[in-house]
Amino acid sequence: PDGPGVMLIAHEGHFSLDQENFQPSIMYMRKTEMEGDFKDRFNQVLSITTEAANRLRNNDITNDVDFISNSFRFIANDRLYAENTRDNQNIYKKEIQKAINNKYPDSKVEFEDFSSENERLAFTVNFSNDIDILAEN
Repeated sequence: PDGPGVMLIAHEGHFSLDQENFQPSIMYMRKTEMEGDFKDRFNQVLSITTEAANRLRNNDITNDVDFISNSFRFIANDRLYAENTRDNQNIYKKEIQKAINNKYPDSKVEFEDFSSENERLAFTVNFSNDIDILAEN
């Protein structure tokens, strides 16, 4: 019931809409390589995802589509390169914090809802101030 409801399969990546934890969300999973360091790749993926969310929010269909605009879920899909350990979670938190500080210099974030060790490495990033990542696209 909370899995992907709609998926768009594309060459560069997949988009999916779901209702995980009864929250409307959009996921972008990159399939092709991207240039740059982690911060550059992270910002590109975040930009692609927020652009897709905004296009859905600003649609011409009769159904309203809305997403939480001050939070996102980070998932490292490749278990070979990102084994779900506390050390790797800390490494990704630190790198994401650097990328966020660069893009949103006045923001403060909290990391929570870490995945269990038998799942993909994942956690939620919540902005603790009035940052709207969908408006910042």
